[in-house]
Amino acid sequence: MAPLASAQAETRTGYAVIEVDSGKVLLARDVRAPYIPASVAKLPAALVILDRLPAETRFTTRLLSSGSIDKKGVLQGDLLLVGGGDPSLVHEDLQQMAKALAQAGVKKISGRFLYDGSAVPSLPAIEPRQPDDASYNPPLGGLAVDSSRFLVRWPKGKDGVSKAATGGEIPLAPAGLVDLPASFTSGDKWLPVKDPGLFAASVFAVYARQEKITLPTPQAAPQTAPAGSSATTTTLASHTSEPLPTLLRDGLYYSNNMMLETLALQATASATPAEAGGKINAAVQQMLPNVAWSKTSFVLHNASGLTDQSQMTPGQCAALTAHAATAAFHGVAVKPLLRGRKLDPFMADDPGASPLLRTKTGTMFYARALSGILTTATGKDLAFCIMSDDAEQRRLYDALPFDSRDDARYRDPAKAWLKAAREQEEALVKEWYGKF
Repeated sequence: MAPLASAQAETRTGYAVIEVDSGKVLLARDVRAPYIPASVAKLPAALVILDRLPAETRFTTRLLSSGSIDKKGVLQGDLLLVGGGDPSLVHEDLQQMAKALAQAGVKKISGRFLYDGSAVPSLPAIEPRQPDDASYNPPLGGLAVDSSRFLVRWPKGKDGVSKAATGGEIPLAPAGLVDLPASFTSGDKWLPVKDPGLFAASVFAVYARQEKITLPTPQAAPQTAPAGSSATTTTLASHTSEPLPTLLRDGLYYSNNMMLETLALQATASATPAEAGGKINAAVQQMLPNVAWSKTSFVLHNASGLTDQSQMTPGQCAALTAHAATAAFHGVAVKPLLRGRKLDPFMADDPGASPLLRTKTGTMFYARALSGILTTATGKDLAFCIMSDDAEQRRLYDALPFDSRDDARYRDPAKAWLKAAREQEEALVKEWYGKF
């Protein structure tokens, strides 16, 4: 199979194909050269998370009180919203917790409304080298809702003039919760929130008001001791996540950066995504000691792949995928957690129990990776990885100011490059399906 078209002469492509049962390498091209893995980095991160955390791990968000409720429905004390590091919490969960608070008889509180996200280190963004207004680069913390993103709308009046920005599904003014881009004044846009804990508490307060509960302005809980650690607190409501394998399956399916980073910080007891990436590096190399690793060819700077600084070779990527095809951690098989796909139409979702393809993709402008497990026409399982990039074009794109990267002059050629990379992947995978 030829590489990408000659119009993209700087593009390079490497791949490896491994027979899962025997471990035999069937095809190899440029397998020792490092490439940008992008979101394929989520695969080794998922292996380490499954290895480090029990399969039954769940994360609980709690609503606590530091006092009793009197006959008038006044909570005599503080109300505390305490995050448990749940990366799957959504605003509907907070709505149900507000309903539970009303059912407990609370109408008002005499003390403070506190929030605590200290279960996970608080960080302003996943990757500082990525745009700070990108919804895929949100802040991290132990109390976060809707992946720390807020849908902001700029509705237009009858005169065609944009009105003030409003929340999307959540009736909440975005001012102070997100940085509103000056260049965007109409339509809808997902934005990362500034403070995950404050945003979650503000969303909860909206739903509390709908239940006719009056709350004061939310405040961050003092960190002299973890909020809710006192024996005098009482749980008024809680929400518990799905078990860890379900969270990882969803995180891989939707390629949710915040999900993988939050889980990795907890699984590796790390303070930053970079520290977690380093621990994942070491753990994966211990997991697969016979693979050719090196400090320059296998480098993970975080768990999500949201960086062009991470490196992985096609050979390493295929070996990790082959391991995922048969590995199980704490009784949980990895293969079913990967997204099921069809061969025709290529990469269309296949929700069945035995799809021909299970994959993880990685996509950045001028960097593309596809790892997967392919069941061939003869019934063989093949683990493969295809990696392509154009280092010079990626360097030039990274040098652009953030506010210029949406310019069609730069985006359109990058999208055309990705389209060609995907077409090449389709041709290769279909060729391997028939060949083996």
